[in-house]
Amino acid sequence: MFDWPQIDWDAFVAKRRSLFADFMKREKLDHAMLCGFDNIRWATDIRTNYTHDSNYDWFCAIVETSGEVSLITNDGGSTEERPFASMPWLRRRIAGPSWTSHWAHPTVFVRLAVEALRAQNAKRVGVEGMHFEIMDGLRQQLPDVEFVPILRPLLQLRKIKLPEEIKLVEAACEAASVGMSAGINGVREGMRDIDVIAVTVDAVYRCGAEQLSHAVIVAQSSPSEGGWFARGERLWKGQTFFMDMGCYGVGGYCSDFCRVGFVGEPHRSVRKAYTDLSEVLDSTAAELRPGIRCSAIRETINAALKKKGLPETPYSMGHGIGARLVEYPSIFTPELMDYDDALEEGMIICLEPSTHVEVNDVVVGLKDENQYVVETAGLRKLTRCGRVID
Repeated sequence: MFDWPQIDWDAFVAKRRSLFADFMKREKLDHAMLCGFDNIRWATDIRTNYTHDSNYDWFCAIVETSGEVSLITNDGGSTEERPFASMPWLRRRIAGPSWTSHWAHPTVFVRLAVEALRAQNAKRVGVEGMHFEIMDGLRQQLPDVEFVPILRPLLQLRKIKLPEEIKLVEAACEAASVGMSAGINGVREGMRDIDVIAVTVDAVYRCGAEQLSHAVIVAQSSPSEGGWFARGERLWKGQTFFMDMGCYGVGGYCSDFCRVGFVGEPHRSVRKAYTDLSEVLDSTAAELRPGIRCSAIRETINAALKKKGLPETPYSMGHGIGARLVEYPSIFTPELMDYDDALEEGMIICLEPSTHVEVNDVVVGLKDENQYVVETAGLRKLTRCGRVID
């Protein structure tokens, strides 16, 4: 049986709510309207994401400076006062358009939000994740209310993790590692890519994960057949594939990493390229410390790949992660980032360099990814799943 960490949930939730209250005070807000599933959960402890579609625009938590919350819901047929004894700060669940997004019924959603904000005498409201049509409606009907964007400063606040968050992310990494190991080690000639994912996902859910974050598998067959999604393609002897996946563990914290798998013995140039790629990732991670700029991480890894004669990674070298799959910091090139953050103690990041090698006119893509927490002495790896080449 998988063991999730034992933490003081009441104290943990109280810490997050206190941090959000301080954030509202710094931003001079009397209310905040949160639509992202991750921000709602982080600030209020209310879990809202039923599906990937419901992650960002099915619910809206209107948070007051007192910490009390009015929740416009997607899953209720009538408005309820103080619905949960376990969440005394949840003042009201307001029935909204059911099983659909805000933007599908903007007139109704705006009416509900305006009624709630008027009842609470809102004057300066922070918003995140609102469709432009919703914002137009709110501004038209509440001309005396100032609406200000808060998503980016809120995600900047969340990039430094609490000790409890680090424990929960690490546990989610453990669960994902169990699943990835099952998939990579369980592959057999003739299996389909969807079968490999099925084995992986089954093991993750048996660990007690809340939800899968993503499951991508790329089977190499010919230069014209790429894509990131399983298509029912069979995996034959000598074939290479890579799988990128993760899960939301207990408490809603996320994991993400990638491994390359082989069906039988790979071509020697493929094995060497993957060995080199993994050595580049491990050696770079071992040298990183707080204070190093994220753009420098990308430059260092690409320079090391080039030195080994491998193509550089063309896109982002990684990202922050926590209650959302992709958070700050971003690890890319300065001209394509608003923020070139420096690593700080308490950040959790994924590093995911990729490259490719050509074998008999077939382009074989290779990717390696681990998840780390930034500590005073450097990075501590959270990903437990080994590599086939280890």
